[in-house]
Amino acid sequence: MTATLFGTNNKHPENQFLALSTLISGKDAGAGFGKGIYGDKSIILPAAYLKVADRTVKDHETISKDGCWVRYVEGSRQDLADSQYYWGTAAINKDPKNYLKLHEDTKAKAVYALESILADLAVLDIPDNTEVIVTTSSHNPEKWAQDIRRNISGTHTIEHLRADARVEPRNYREWLRH
Repeated sequence: MTATLFGTNNKHPENQFLALSTLISGKDAGAGFGKGIYGDKSIILPAAYLKVADRTVKDHETISKDGCWVRYVEGSRQDLADSQYYWGTAAINKDPKNYLKLHEDTKAKAVYALESILADLAVLDIPDNTEVIVTTSSHNPEKWAQDIRRNISGTHTIEHLRADARVEPRNYREWLRH
């Protein structure tokens, strides 16, 4: 899956990608549960994150229907290159004592905004070449809006696993609006 999130400074994002369909979306990282609406699909996942420490692992079983395993292949977030993580109940089930509960860290919702959105797209299995226009929410936009925008903007390619499907890399376009 490749997701391209355009910041509000991009004047002509339509020239960079051919979308077959468009999803108007909203994302709230939530307190305990992240909530997202992607077109006519909605998703609620526990806001739980667990980084996979061993970078040599190339595939993981997902142990949850309300979560996923994601590998960030490449993209604008160089700090995430070739990193892997579990999201939702997959994170909770994999390591019940050491997963990150986003609601317990005031900056975690901004830091892990991209991981949250990519996990939603993985679980929902959004079709290739879909434009996803995302509006994110924050209870403190004066403090976190710039961090969220910076953390999710750009092009992102991931691989993912869910409980019921192995999905190959996909192409997405996302437009961030605050």
